[in-house]
Amino acid sequence: MKREDLIFLICRSGERSKAAGQVLIEAGVDNVFSIIDGFEGPLNEHAHRSGISGWRYDGLPWAQC
Repeated sequence: MKREDLIFLICRSGERSKAAGQVLIEAGVDNVFSIIDGFEGPLNEHAHRSGISGWRYDGLPWAQC
C-alpha cells in the first residue's frame, strides 16, 4: 500500500468499521473511510437486518463467495 491509498472499511452494521477507522486515524493513517450503515444496516422492528439501509439494501454490487 501507498500512504495516499484510500482505505474503505465495512462490517455488518457499520459500528465496528467506524471504530476500526477511528483506531487507524489515531494511529496516523490517512484516507480512512467507514461505509455508513455497513453491509446490512441496523435492525428493524422485527430484529432483522437489510430492511432499512446498508450496502445490500441500497442495491450496491456484491457477490457471495
